[in-house]
Amino acid sequence: MSDINKQIEDIVLWNQIAQNMQEDFSDAKIQAQVNYTIEEAHETVDAVLEDNDQEILDGVADIFVTLSYLYRLVTKETLVLNEFDLDYGEAVEGYDLRYGIASCSLIIIGMCNALVHKDTDPTVKLDLLHSAVANLCEILAGVEDTYSICPSTVIGEILT
Repeated sequence: MSDINKQIEDIVLWNQIAQNMQEDFSDAKIQAQVNYTIEEAHETVDAVLEDNDQEILDGVADIFVTLSYLYRLVTKETLVLNEFDLDYGEAVEGYDLRYGIASCSLIIIGMCNALVHKDTDPTVKLDLLHSAVANLCEILAGVEDTYSICPSTVIGEILT
């Protein structure tokens, strides 16, 4: 877990450097980050439907990067994943776990859309964000179960 949390810190730092250490927590910046996250989640679902394992892994890492920084923008804190459960659950015999990854990606899309809705209560926004992160954890665990690859290895390839 510490590898993943270090990667989250690197994502935040990279974004801070890209912004000359002047982080922008505006609604416009949050909306842009939501759009990036939704785009990556859509690409991951498409990769599952196309049966493209390489693009699935790439999409999972991209969701991780965009959602980690979205968490930072909304909460002004750095995400720490050890407070979330990384248990993917029992596999159903004959069930392709990649569809579980797609399902979690679709849930993240819905959560992100609700997150930026103007009528969403701030407390509910935080709940939505935590739910999106919980689904991210399901995806990370699914990668490990499906591909026998440590999620931090996949994410590390994207970050380098």
